[in-house]
Amino acid sequence: MSLDLDRNGQPDIAAVNNWSDTVSVLYGNGLGDFPTVRSFTPGLTQPRSLAVADIDRNGLPDLVVGASWEFSVLLGR
Repeated sequence: MSLDLDRNGQPDIAAVNNWSDTVSVLYGNGLGDFPTVRSFTPGLTQPRSLAVADIDRNGLPDLVVGASWEFSVLLGR
């Protein structure tokens, strides 16, 4: 999924890694590269889906991560 998570005007990529139970965000630099990668642990076993929404209505994108029977929200700050 492509979106601007760090609000620098450049597209970033978010992806679930069900083998490591993490979500990775690759931050774009505007040159077609994604040199900075951060991984987050949503507390789910084998996350499989990812959506973006402003869950807490603070104007920042939040990531909603889904697994087979549960979901977790990673709040944007």
